[in-house]
Amino acid sequence: MNQITISEIQIIPVKPKNGLVAFVSFIINESFFVSSVAVYTKLNNPDQYRLVYPSKQIGNKDTSLLYPIKKEAGAILKNRSRSNITNFLKNVMNMLDTVILKVAENDYKITKPDFFKPNASKLYEHGFVGTSFKNNYKTADKYYPRITITPRSRGKGLGTKRDLKIEFSVPKLIYGNNLQELTIFDEKFVYQFLYQSLLEMGVEIKSDLAKFEVSGFDTSKNIFLSKGCFSFQIIEELNKCTLDRRLDLDNKEYRESTGTTLQFYSKAHSFVIYDKLADLNKPNKRATNKDRNELQKDLFTKYSDSQKQEIIRFEVRLRSRAKVRQLLGTFGYKIDTLYFENLFNELLWKKILNYYWQSLIVDKNRFLFSKVNKTDLLVDKILKNNPEIKDNKVFQLIGINTLAKEKGLPELRKIYEKKLNGKNWSRFSKDFEKLNKITEIQDCFGWFEEIDKALRFDK
Repeated sequence: MNQITISEIQIIPVKPKNGLVAFVSFIINESFFVSSVAVYTKLNNPDQYRLVYPSKQIGNKDTSLLYPIKKEAGAILKNRSRSNITNFLKNVMNMLDTVILKVAENDYKITKPDFFKPNASKLYEHGFVGTSFKNNYKTADKYYPRITITPRSRGKGLGTKRDLKIEFSVPKLIYGNNLQELTIFDEKFVYQFLYQSLLEMGVEIKSDLAKFEVSGFDTSKNIFLSKGCFSFQIIEELNKCTLDRRLDLDNKEYRESTGTTLQFYSKAHSFVIYDKLADLNKPNKRATNKDRNELQKDLFTKYSDSQKQEIIRFEVRLRSRAKVRQLLGTFGYKIDTLYFENLFNELLWKKILNYYWQSLIVDKNRFLFSKVNKTDLLVDKILKNNPEIKDNKVFQLIGINTLAKEKGLPELRKIYEKKLNGKNWSRFSKDFEKLNKITEIQDCFGWFEEIDKALRFDK
């Protein structure tokens, strides 16, 4: 038979239902466009997929609209499509997750005031300035955003503003979970799904959703670890990192559990690393991701049972418009006001995650994860990069390297300040720069190199 070429394969994930996970389209021999091919998981193996070609019901009978008539052609289509589907559904793309939108009073209309607590009919009554009217409408089989209206005074004699705050996870809105990750061509579906969900919650949007101001958002990445790597061990190791002065390390969760969460936190922004599967099994009050539903939990449970694979999640959470502007300026984006439509920029998501990983972990701490521990190898590296260094300084760096890897930098600081009465940690910690300088990514443990590769946008 003549050679068959398959190109321009596109996959659109859908909310999983009865085995249906996506639709695929492709071009055959650069001549024929085929679309609406359904992708189902196999009943006996959720890790594998089968293609169901489009059909039309005529009377009581389903009639196929197209399908391969030769076994060889069917095998080529299946193998090429299945390879792309597998990579797409399991690969670790950066994604947009939580978004917080601000909607002006003139841009929305409340149609079901009783869905709010307190009842939104009291919004215009005296005495409710500063009161938060919340709408957390839920059903068991569908994800909905969180809506809040908090009337605030514009100033003496200037009246009251009643902006609507909408907070929601974009992938959960579309797919019912945040394991499957958003793609750029989902943008039009996001607007449609959000409008319809808000309508069901008793809020009618009267203007273009794409033009609403963004007051905060999260970008994140699920990384499927290689066999033999465990999320809790990685988090335990990352807990050895030194802290950024502008961020606090919130590790109460880390100490109370078994190392499932690590958070670099401030009110304006935070960098969170956690065990995705372990988080789903926690009570909602203790979970890092508190906005969960049964659809998501069921999908992750089935996935982890079939794959026997660990998932570690990295999130950057931005909660200040000033911080958003500052961060975008770092990447060369000059935007005074960030609108919803501006968020559909995959390169931006990748840059943000990479920036936090590099600045908080790699640039300041990578020597902690180096496999190079033999004294003679360390001496060679130190002398090669510091030809004028004195002998006693070489031994000092080797000692710091050993203690830092054993205790971690936060614990080492406590020893320095409390037991050794050290007064200038910032000067002492400059030696870490020398150790980082002699450490390449390829010198680090496999899990560190794997995560670094996954979070770099230039690879």
